[in-house]
Amino acid sequence: MNLDGLDLDISVTKSSDDPLEFEVSTWNLSEASWRKIDEGDQCRIELGWADGEIATVCFGEITSTKPEMDGGDLRYQIKGIDESEGATYARPDEDWGQKSWVNTSPDEIASDIFQSCGLTAAVEPVGGNIQGVWSATPDKRARDLVDELLEYAVEISGEAWEWYAEQGRGYFQPRNQETVDAPELSYDSSLVSINEASSEDDDAELELDFETMLDPRIRKGAAVYVDVDQHRGGYRVDSFEFSSDTTSGTHIVNGTLIPIDADYSVA
Repeated sequence: MNLDGLDLDISVTKSSDDPLEFEVSTWNLSEASWRKIDEGDQCRIELGWADGEIATVCFGEITSTKPEMDGGDLRYQIKGIDESEGATYARPDEDWGQKSWVNTSPDEIASDIFQSCGLTAAVEPVGGNIQGVWSATPDKRARDLVDELLEYAVEISGEAWEWYAEQGRGYFQPRNQETVDAPELSYDSSLVSINEASSEDDDAELELDFETMLDPRIRKGAAVYVDVDQHRGGYRVDSFEFSSDTTSGTHIVNGTLIPIDADYSVA
């Protein structure tokens, strides 16, 4: 079921720790069209601009559908979760369980694990191998195995690493990647506002809250370059929310940034 051309209110949210979630509202569908949408169906959300970049920002599974009155109109609400995150909760199947790697780098093993979950691997080289034999046992979920690999990546490289899964990809990368081809957040481009984050957490002193015109390149872990008077340098997206409403004409993304050179512990 394609909703192109209809009035849509779309929200795609990624907090620091929770999976990527989406919510789509549309109005006055025919009963036949609404019956084509059901829980468990896949949902691809593409956002961007007609004269610019358009990209998939979520490829997920519908978890709930609900019609409700909205004034004199009937509003149809669809909610779901990015299926990439859910795939990492799987355990290796019987054929894949007990698989072992000898003198192999953590990123290569992470790539194999992501692919076993049906994800495309987007990994960065750690720069060294796990010495000896490393095995994946069937009693652990894929995400538990990748968590273990993070510890090896930190030990080998001496820097913090992170992993996450979204948009059909599994990412395994250092937190302080270079800001090559990073979107620029400045008032000369599309930035609406940027301020120091308000939180009782000591680490929040380094964080920035931002709002900018919708840019599909913004995602969890993406590098951005901030260029305003008060703040300048490389940052990484820690959380975000896309908001795209064709009825109001609002198309923005807001979220939280952390400095790329900040010293953060690996979760």
